[in-house]
Amino acid sequence: MPLQGIAEAAPESPAYAQGYPVHVHSHGDLDVGTASGFLSRYLSSHGWVSVAMDHTGNTLLDLTADPQSANFFHRPLDVRAALDAVEQTEILGGQADTQAVVLSGHSRGAYTTWSSLGAAYDMDSVREMCASGDGVDGDVCPPEEVAMFETDLSDERVVATIPMDGTIRRQWFGDSGESSVRGPVLYFSSADSGGSQDQFESLAPIDFTWVTLEGACHQSFANGGCTSLDTEEGFRLVGAYSLAFSRRVILDDTGSEVADLLIGSVTLSDIVSVHRR
Repeated sequence: MPLQGIAEAAPESPAYAQGYPVHVHSHGDLDVGTASGFLSRYLSSHGWVSVAMDHTGNTLLDLTADPQSANFFHRPLDVRAALDAVEQTEILGGQADTQAVVLSGHSRGAYTTWSSLGAAYDMDSVREMCASGDGVDGDVCPPEEVAMFETDLSDERVVATIPMDGTIRRQWFGDSGESSVRGPVLYFSSADSGGSQDQFESLAPIDFTWVTLEGACHQSFANGGCTSLDTEEGFRLVGAYSLAFSRRVILDDTGSEVADLLIGSVTLSDIVSVHRR
């Protein structure tokens, strides 16, 4: 049966007094906004508005295009534009609470989360990358693009983030650029994800929760199909922990069910390990 008229369908009233809480997702390199659609479906089933944009010049349709270093400043600007669009859409009747949102990001989308949350760029490193092309897809950056990274690419509406299987990029943010972020971070990794332990040990100033899923692979957080972990089980766990984290930081949920999950005193599966800073 065709879903006729779904674009004009009236949403249910918000379940929360302050309006619909909002989640935004940033996809990985050369992917599409719906790559982690399981997370959007999970959160929306709990009363959230979930937004997933296609990143400028960095979708699957751009696979054969020339490298674009500009993608790295377009990504946080795309987040900003998506939130502006949510605020302007009439169908939500101004009831979406965009003043405090949670942003998730898979793979390269993890970079988006750090930038949008306010991590400070190491401009010496950025200039070096832009001059050589190393770290920006082999594409050198003209002066006007270098200048973009000197502007404030963050968005104050993003107050918490969920990077998924993509560690902080030190060549962008240096040894301590992440210390300027405005809010807490929930980081998901596959068991063999490189750099996760080093990242965890270096993030002492941050409210940082690290969740690993034994048997997970890179696509356990996006398109699925990992042979060592059932796809639906992985999606279920990522959704549950993401919701608990989002409820804590966006909805001020201090209940024991949320707290116990996020400190690891209660787990939803024996394949889950939780580490806290």
